[in-house]
Amino acid sequence: MERLTKAQVVLVKKLSTIRLISKLTSVGYTDKELDAMNREPLLQAWATCIADGKDKPPESVNLPPIPLGYDVELVRQKLELEM
Repeated sequence: MERLTKAQVVLVKKLSTIRLISKLTSVGYTDKELDAMNREPLLQAWATCIADGKDKPPESVNLPPIPLGYDVELVRQKLELEM
């Protein structure tokens, strides 16, 4: 916790044990590792993850945008085929 700011330390200490376990599971800790820890080691592990930048979500993959409307030309072609 030495590498965190005071504000980050306060936020980490406010987390419930269940939330700490959830966050540590999401960054790769196994249930077996977490079962062996009590609250203080859980806090230290999460503080280390924050300091290392593992608490950030991974960069999203750039997917093509999903069209929200309809293509007028495509509708026109469908109507021509129906006729």
